Amino acid sequence: MKQFPKTELMSVVSVVFGIVGLVMQNWLCKSADFQGLLIPGHFATGLSIVLLLVVAAGNLLILEDVKTGGEYARLFPKSISAAVGSFIGAAGILFSAFSFVGNGILPLLVTGLGILSAIALGYAGYCRLVGKPSCSLLFAAMAVFLIFRTLASCQVWTAEVQVQTFLFPLLAHLSLLLASYYRAALGADLKNCRQYMFFRQIAAFCCLLSSVWGEPVFFISCAILLVTDFCEPEFYGKYANSN
Repeated sequence: MKQFPKTELMSVVSVVFGIVGLVMQNWLCKSADFQGLLIPGHFATGLSIVLLLVVAAGNLLILEDVKTGGEYARLFPKSISAAVGSFIGAAGILFSAFSFVGNGILPLLVTGLGILSAIALGYAGYCRLVGKPSCSLLFAAMAVFLIFRTLASCQVWTAEVQVQTFLFPLLAHLSLLLASYYRAALGADLKNCRQYMFFRQIAAFCCLLSSVWGEPVFFISCAILLVTDFCEPEFYGKYANSN
């Protein structure tokens, strides 16, 4: 009987801790006073950061024995759940692309790149469904989209008076960007499996917490995309035959 992959155990931990963090962030959001200001040094903020550090440390411990490279077809085998996750992620990005607001040319770029990214993710989901290796450019499109989305979001965040309101959305955007970049690089055989799997879990965690602060469709769909993108790397040492 095939064992449950240790790397996917971290996906479960990321989701569980992410739900706890989501509750903490919701508590923090509801603690605002009549002026809409959050309580400085709130317990929920500290606990959320601790949970993030635990998820990061747990990933680093498990990924220490993961080989950096591997055959693409083995890393990302045919998977219905991964395909469904890609379709959900594509739908969420498409929805957010049309609902993204702002002034100037940047929001228009975000909308256009979001549509392109959603199409690319949808095709990547089809490739995963039929067991066909996907082109690295499909995830590169998402990485480019996230670059401009992060820049556009920063224009909004600079108007916020408290860091707590955009801390995790900022971390979610940055980790999503890095996860997309490393996922695209894997398709080009750049042997960066550890990096992708690390930022994938961090991004999933941060996306769950960020959904409290706006754009829940975008963040939740991205979290689903990440936790269902099952990866089966090879291990060194004592874990060599356990995955």
